[in-house]
Amino acid sequence: MSNATNLKAILRGHLHEDRLQVLSDGLPLLDRWALAAIQLSEAVQPVSELLWRHARLSRL
Repeated sequence: MSNATNLKAILRGHLHEDRLQVLSDGLPLLDRWALAAIQLSEAVQPVSELLWRHARLSRL
């Protein structure tokens, strides 16, 4: 598992999926930060995997 996947799994383990779906003004700040971290990890993961593959192939 990549770091992004690990982060997502850890955060989702602490924040139930149904709490992530409630995006209203009443959402606690910590939950907003956790949701942003999950979204960022999902966006960054494909890029980091491409960079890793490129680095690995360039060493061959």
